[in-house]
Amino acid sequence: MNSWNEIATTIGYKDEEQMLYDMYIKQRLSLITIGEKLGSGKATIRNRLIFYNIDRREKGGPNNPSQKRLFLHLLDQRYIRTTSKRDIAKLLDSHPSTVWRYLKGEV
Repeated sequence: MNSWNEIATTIGYKDEEQMLYDMYIKQRLSLITIGEKLGSGKATIRNRLIFYNIDRREKGGPNNPSQKRLFLHLLDQRYIRTTSKRDIAKLLDSHPSTVWRYLKGEV
């Protein structure tokens, strides 16, 4: 595997710290999303943020599934019942299983 600084410079950043700061703080990407982009796990990304003293956001932000379910609840239920789960998930930037569990009444 390439070093983190090599990966950062390959995708246009000065170094690893700038890359992680931009992705996590400026773009507000989740740890999982950053890990997917960099081919790493959530714990590794968290550890690298700690290493660079990049403040972690509080839990329950916009990437949290409970927030997605709240938006489902606030949408017009007629729209939810007549639109495909995949289309609703795209609208909410969520996973179709979140919509399916909402409709099934598990959440």
